[in-house]
Amino acid sequence: MLVVIFVSDELDCSYAPAHGDIFTAANDTFWLDPNVGPRSGICWEAGSVCTGDGAPYDACVPANYGANGEIDVSDDAAVLQPLSRYVADLDPARSMAFGLVGVPSGYAEGSEPLTYWAPEDDQQASQFGVDWSCADAEGGHEALPPLRLREVVESTTAAPSLFSICDSSYETTMATIRDRILARLP
Repeated sequence: MLVVIFVSDELDCSYAPAHGDIFTAANDTFWLDPNVGPRSGICWEAGSVCTGDGAPYDACVPANYGANGEIDVSDDAAVLQPLSRYVADLDPARSMAFGLVGVPSGYAEGSEPLTYWAPEDDQQASQFGVDWSCADAEGGHEALPPLRLREVVESTTAAPSLFSICDSSYETTMATIRDRILARLP
């Protein structure tokens, strides 16, 4: 059995090798502020589409964008690796996926939803394109929402399998992951 654990406080930015220029001045289509240069927000702009006013958004979903910013292009034309590539490799009968990512504490238990917010802060907007989805109790560690990773993990694993990277301890999370893996072993 294949077990994959994603650990990240940032956005997935698995770009298609043919489109590496989205991080250079050769193609600034997804740059949030061309005067500042490439930032992590490229990953949000090139991989998501949201509806609503952003306070919070009504919905955000992964999307395939083409090199010139066109939306809903084929997997072959997408600037980021299409999620279907990963979902196909994570057959639920032979694999498990987990994420220690930017979801609120309590997300895995269903007590805390993941919402997406437009940043109110100009620096946050130009750097990331989306506001933090969780923060630790001291406010020293923040994480971005795992839109693309969420889609991959939740489409390949039945039980809630995303845990907050903003938690002060991962002891319970790791015990839960361990128990789920052991329950699947013959």
